Amino acid sequence: MYMFIICTMAVRRRKRRRLKRQVVYFLIFSGILLVSVVLLTTKARRTIPYEPAELVEKTRELHSYDWANLETDGNFASYNDDRYTSLQGIDVSEHQAEIDWEKVKAAGIDFAFIRTGYRGTESGWCTEDRWFRTNMEGASQAGIDIGVYFFSQAITEEEAVEEADYVARQIKGYDVTYPVVFDMEHPETGTDRIRDLSREEKTRIAAAFMSRVQWAGYTPMLYNSTGLLDVFFDMDLLTDYPVWAAEYGSLPRYPYVFEIWQYTNTGRVDGIRGNVDMDIRFTEK
Repeated sequence: MYMFIICTMAVRRRKRRRLKRQVVYFLIFSGILLVSVVLLTTKARRTIPYEPAELVEKTRELHSYDWANLETDGNFASYNDDRYTSLQGIDVSEHQAEIDWEKVKAAGIDFAFIRTGYRGTESGWCTEDRWFRTNMEGASQAGIDIGVYFFSQAITEEEAVEEADYVARQIKGYDVTYPVVFDMEHPETGTDRIRDLSREEKTRIAAAFMSRVQWAGYTPMLYNSTGLLDVFFDMDLLTDYPVWAAEYGSLPRYPYVFEIWQYTNTGRVDGIRGNVDMDIRFTEK
């Protein structure tokens, strides 16, 4: 009887050890499976299908604005003729800091382009504008139509797609009714990542960003000064995308079709401390 009890206890100990090993193996297997799922999901997120934008050369249209119909009242410009009227807007970033959007709306602002972020000129990382979310919420609550822009320093088409995807994730959940804008300029300070890019490379990078924005369900747009649009890009290959042209002065000299004109960077609007960029959008009646 004594030997039977000893044998029984030994068997039970072996069973417990075996059960412990099985639990350990199960936990190890579950951990490996979880890591694999995470890695595969991350890879799938990074490898969303991307087809390079097809660039077809087309003849650009000349605009039909008659600048005799352009009026200015203080800081505000407006346009009105038989075909077009205009809406008043601004574009802002963390440089304006805190904005009283209710006052901005009451001052007569119809729309605002808000910077979502930028790619660092030295680090190359995409960084969110510090006031992006506050501005999005404030403008939306005030009833101002919202568009967004991203300051690009992409040096490849793949980086441009990364930027567009970054912006699409940022604005998800917000009511963005105006375009998502590609803004590529030489930085005022820091390393200039885009300095050595050719005109063809810049054109393809811009097209990659804007086609990706379109793929995500938003309206893309290209921004630059009228003096640099044709220097940076082969505009005959980008005619499928609307243009936001910057030229400070009494009227723009850019002869081709553009939808939005940034006419000053020293505007003053109630609710904003300091200067702000002012824009008008030409809309058909």
